[in-house]
Amino acid sequence: MIFESIDELYIFFFQILAGPVIPPKPQVTRGIDLDAQGVINGQPTYEHDLMNSYKDDEKPWKKPGLMKFKSV
Repeated sequence: MIFESIDELYIFFFQILAGPVIPPKPQVTRGIDLDAQGVINGQPTYEHDLMNSYKDDEKPWKKPGLMKFKSV
């Protein structure tokens, strides 16, 4: 292999010593942002009115038989 300049020689040896160039992986944000405000049906959770947003027949806490306890 013939090098036309000393710079080409340095570049050749640097590439051998450094190894292949691997591009960095992009950072991916995973998980849940616990500081973000939640949304219920497109409305912020702090403005959501749970008692008036559903019909009475859709509220499981108002259905009969919810409070059944076993006797010991």
